[in-house]
Amino acid sequence: MKKLKRYFKRKFALTALTFSVLLLVSIVLTSEVQSQPECMVKIEAPTEVVPNTDFNVSIIAENVPDQSGGMYGWQLILKWNASTINCTGEVLNYDFWSSNSGPLVADPIDNAAGTYRQALSARAPSEPVTGTYWLVNLTFHSADTPTPIDVTMTILPDVENGMNYCIVDKLANEIPHGFGESTLTIISEFLEILLLPLLMISSAISLILANKFKKNQ
Repeated sequence: MKKLKRYFKRKFALTALTFSVLLLVSIVLTSEVQSQPECMVKIEAPTEVVPNTDFNVSIIAENVPDQSGGMYGWQLILKWNASTINCTGEVLNYDFWSSNSGPLVADPIDNAAGTYRQALSARAPSEPVTGTYWLVNLTFHSADTPTPIDVTMTILPDVENGMNYCIVDKLANEIPHGFGESTLTIISEFLEILLLPLLMISSAISLILANKFKKNQ
């Protein structure tokens, strides 16, 4: 009877220990997965611009993982509300791939459709890269509008050319990532002109009220 009790005690202890180890491993693995940054192809753009002015937009590959070495090529479409802004120029980043394909799209800007399409890939001896890099900087010109307009810019994969993702590794496999979106407002010149006087009036009213409050105390 005592031997049987010792047997069950040992079995229970072994089972509890195994369960604890598995639980600890699960927690560690879950923590590592959660701590890994998500790969994104995102847009950096101002939130507000004035009418009839130039501004810059940057497209960035963020947190590229080590998948077969990392990113070895990218291909994307940037889309926006046509007629609200016009793209006037591009500057590609060649720094992380000194040997590259050069821009694969000769005429990437279509302001009538509100799209920018471009692609670039590395060539030997350049190696894949991981981490965060800006891919292209674009110059835009805002419409000459008397009223505020919201402009939404979205990054899309070039599905027409067989791309469901924007970035690929050295083996031409897609690197999973999120797609960026950005909204900016072309603010009214009328609002911009009135902003300073309104702030001055608001400050004056605040001072008057503060003085009256002091006198009444």
